[in-house]
Amino acid sequence: MHAQTWQCARYFFVLVLLSGCAINRDIRIESEPSGAEVFASSKSLGRTPLLTDIDALFPNRIFDGQFSASRTLVFKKPGYADATVAVTEFSIPSVVTLTLTPSGPVLPPKTDTDQVEEKLRKLEKLYQDGLISKEEYEHSRRSILNNL
Repeated sequence: MHAQTWQCARYFFVLVLLSGCAINRDIRIESEPSGAEVFASSKSLGRTPLLTDIDALFPNRIFDGQFSASRTLVFKKPGYADATVAVTEFSIPSVVTLTLTPSGPVLPPKTDTDQVEEKLRKLEKLYQDGLISKEEYEHSRRSILNNL
């Protein structure tokens, strides 16, 4: 009887040690540009930059020291092609970084002058379509030009 108790105690001790050895570390996920939504197994992890842990990437993992699960992280951001990176449970780096590729032509940012011209064109169209009076047109035009 004493031998069985000792055997049970040893198994319990080994289980406690193994559970303490489980990998539970933080993983930083980044993208250039930032703001990409990251998915693992179709589940959103959040937007970059984000801090997660290995349990979020591998929620059903069983630590046996031999079997290595793998995941594909999918990065999605409007205006950019979806991008993927494969990670495995035992070789995942502490920082995962991915540069996204624009999915269309990259347009230079609009300048203040471009925005003013656009507003004036829209105002002119409203006036020509008869949606605003001449007084409203002139007042709005002066207001736009005074804000330069």
